[in-house]
Amino acid sequence: VAAGGLLSALIGGIAADHLSEYLESAPSVIAAVSSLAAMLLYAGVFWANTFTASLAFYGCALLVGECWYGLMLLQVKRAVPPAAQGQTITLVLSVATVVSNAGPAAAGALDPG
Repeated sequence: VAAGGLLSALIGGIAADHLSEYLESAPSVIAAVSSLAAMLLYAGVFWANTFTASLAFYGCALLVGECWYGLMLLQVKRAVPPAAQGQTITLVLSVATVVSNAGPAAAGALDPG
C-alpha cells in the first residue's frame, strides 16, 4: 500500500512537471483524472469475480489514485499568499481528513448490527 502510494505520487509529480510546460493547470487536471480513474478501479475491486482480480484492481487503484495529494498541495501553495499558506494547507488537510472519515462513519451508521 505504501509503495503504491509513493510510486503514484512520484509518477504524478513527474507528469505534472512535464505537462506544466504546456498547460498551467496540469496538476489539477492530473489530480482530477487520476481520482476519477481510481473510482472506476475501486468499483472493479467490488465487482471482480475472483480475489486475485480484486487485488489487482486495488493495486491499480492505489497506483492511479494517490497522486492527487501532492498536486493538490502544490496548487494550494500557488494560489495562496505566502503569509497564509500554513493555515490554508492545515485547513485543507483537516477537511480532507474529515471527508475521508465520513465514509466509514456512514457505513457504520447504516450497519444494522
